[in-house]
Amino acid sequence: MQRTGSWRSQVTPAHVCIAVPGVALACYASFFHYQYPVRTSRGLAASTSGFSLPLSTIVLTMSALYPCLKRPLVTDTAVVLCDYFAATSNVMELRRSKICRSLQRYNRLISSQKAAMTICPMKKYYSPTQAFAFLAILFWVSACNGPAAKDLPAEQAGESNKVADGHPKLIKTIGNPRYGNVNCILQDKAGNLWFGTTENGLYAYDGKSFRQFLVADGLNSNSINDILEDKDGNIWIGTKDGICLYNGKKFVEIQIPLPKNLSLNKNKFYQTHSVYDIMQDKANKLWFATIDGIYVYDGKSFTPFILDEAASGILTNNDKAERIFEDKAGNIWFGGRTNKGVYRYDGKAVTNLKLKELFQDGPKPKAHNWAWPQLQDKAGNIWFSNWGGAYRYDGKSFVSFTKEDGMPGAVTRIIEDKKGNIWFGGATGLSRYDGKIFTPFTKKDGLINPWVWSILEGTSESFWVGTRETGLYLYDGEKFIAYSEYKR
Repeated sequence: MQRTGSWRSQVTPAHVCIAVPGVALACYASFFHYQYPVRTSRGLAASTSGFSLPLSTIVLTMSALYPCLKRPLVTDTAVVLCDYFAATSNVMELRRSKICRSLQRYNRLISSQKAAMTICPMKKYYSPTQAFAFLAILFWVSACNGPAAKDLPAEQAGESNKVADGHPKLIKTIGNPRYGNVNCILQDKAGNLWFGTTENGLYAYDGKSFRQFLVADGLNSNSINDILEDKDGNIWIGTKDGICLYNGKKFVEIQIPLPKNLSLNKNKFYQTHSVYDIMQDKANKLWFATIDGIYVYDGKSFTPFILDEAASGILTNNDKAERIFEDKAGNIWFGGRTNKGVYRYDGKAVTNLKLKELFQDGPKPKAHNWAWPQLQDKAGNIWFSNWGGAYRYDGKSFVSFTKEDGMPGAVTRIIEDKKGNIWFGGATGLSRYDGKIFTPFTKKDGLINPWVWSILEGTSESFWVGTRETGLYLYDGEKFIAYSEYKR
């Protein structure tokens, strides 16, 4: 019986024998692509949009169903798809070859069934509406995998997957085991944890393993000072040598154009372009506190923010602020170790607020009246810290807290948890303040390296704590669990 030229066709068992394997292979190909995403030339995983995988599934499925809708499949499906896999993945050679062999068998099946389709009686018609309704359902089913998680750079980067004590650990491999800090911690919108260290680069933790990223992987320095995820999901990394941006695909170095009249850096030990702190304000502008001064980025260009009111910086004449913070009213606060007090910018003018001297613990106590702005709590109080303790500002006056009150000596980091408790990290460990009582956590509680530099609240009342000696701990509400170790 000769096939008609109409687009309508009748479905027979022969059609089903071809279409069903085609649909199965389409779904399997989509799954394979999801597990092993596209690599770029730099070896970094490309971000996968919510439509690319379902679209590839649709193309395959339409090819599989095409014999049922119009005529036998005459294109070389196996060759096309094998080329597709070769272009989009460079891993799992065995699995890819298995897929290609399956596709080749499928193509041979199509060839062998072509004659059968011209002989089998035709008894039922499928309308275009029915056919494309099926394809639409398949599209949405394959699309309903939720939003694509932010891809981490590919596994060619150094991986710290050593499992000890039943969990993976951040492995320090560079430098003296007693030197360096976990300076900063970030949890991105996809749930990945990022840890910035001194000399050992950037680590990403997906809940299963740690990956270490160094200069060889696209960073401009192995010393990380700060990490920020902006409102668009880009991750900004402040390093010893400037800025790196991770855009979901790769690390890109960003250069801040320096003013021609910038004071010469005469510090021979710090001939760098170090970025200390990064903040995004309510207007979506990015603020950078650097060794070369303060800069504001509006998405197109960098503009210097001149803080003439402050004294010369800690390392050069230009780094007059080391920390930047925006309060709920939109005021921008600045603080650095050579300042007297703190500085507040209300959008029009800069105001200097003086602070009481706090004394650093030691054989010869040293007075400090500078402060780093840290956070604004749920009650509206703004917290600051220095080597002598902490300050709380209620909008009218400052109240100071020292080691005698329960501070962990010099205070480097302050956060507020979901319950409203204030946590202080510093020279002797952690201290939790519930508004009435300070509860200390020290070496006696399992915090082996007690000098804390970073804190992040996790899930189920847990806290990630970064310390000196590149130490990383998870506090589970009862004990501190070590998540780092040194390996030569």
